[in-house]
Amino acid sequence: MSTQAYVLRPDSLRADERQVTLVVGLPWYRALPWAGVADVRVTLDGRPVEVVSVDGRDLGALQDDPGYWGIQRRAEVVLDASARGASVAVGVHVDLLIPGPTKPDGSPMDFAFETERRLTAA
Repeated sequence: MSTQAYVLRPDSLRADERQVTLVVGLPWYRALPWAGVADVRVTLDGRPVEVVSVDGRDLGALQDDPGYWGIQRRAEVVLDASARGASVAVGVHVDLLIPGPTKPDGSPMDFAFETERRLTAA
């Protein structure tokens, strides 16, 4: 399975009368601390949409979260958008700060991942 297919699966886009949720797999080969999730951006048909929360927390609050995003766990990204029943090109961009290895200046190694897939909201 390709990384793209793992991050966004065919059933990753969910919509109901209250919200749109994108279920995202971790684009890395091992668990990472939530504090290492620097940014998550989403587009629907090329238009940016606001990320309301990531696994029930404000994106900024992840910096203080002591937990981990496990490789088997899929994060629920709630969006300020509507997409019920629609087929849309979903783009996701995730900026990660990787603990352990550092750059020559001592800062954490960063990794940006971006993918797009056409999905239909269930």
